[in-house]
Amino acid sequence: MTTAIDGGKESTRIVECIAPDRFHISGDQDEMILTGGNVYMKTGGGEWTRLLFDPTQMINQIRDTKQLDEIRKSTDVVPIGAETVDGVPTMAYRYTMKNPFGMNSTSICKMWVSLADSLPRKMEVEGEFNKTKTRSVVTYYDYGADIKIEPPASYKTQGGR
Repeated sequence: MTTAIDGGKESTRIVECIAPDRFHISGDQDEMILTGGNVYMKTGGGEWTRLLFDPTQMINQIRDTKQLDEIRKSTDVVPIGAETVDGVPTMAYRYTMKNPFGMNSTSICKMWVSLADSLPRKMEVEGEFNKTKTRSVVTYYDYGADIKIEPPASYKTQGGR
């Protein structure tokens, strides 16, 4: 995922996921691991730290079908047509999300969905939230890859050892 805020410097993150609750998120300056109710983070090549909050509720919200229903209420979807993304035949869609969840935001999105397996392959989002413009490009790949996401071997706990 590549994101730029107000046309500034782009930041890139790689997100690996093993459903339902394992994530490895790495970026230019930091890295985070979420596993079974624990969050570990390191910045600037430093030590791993276990943060003292449980991400379970946040993860469950992402997967909650009520959240998807809320997004559907604020979205107008228009099919664009067949396009190829990284050699994969897809159907492209454009949609606008206006104030989802009562947030003061508008996003214009383009999503490419594989014709073979109905999985997303790419998404471009241009939006504005509280007068701040953002642009993101998300590329989805390696579905079903054999990845492992485990807590770090050693870490300190936030606020102590």
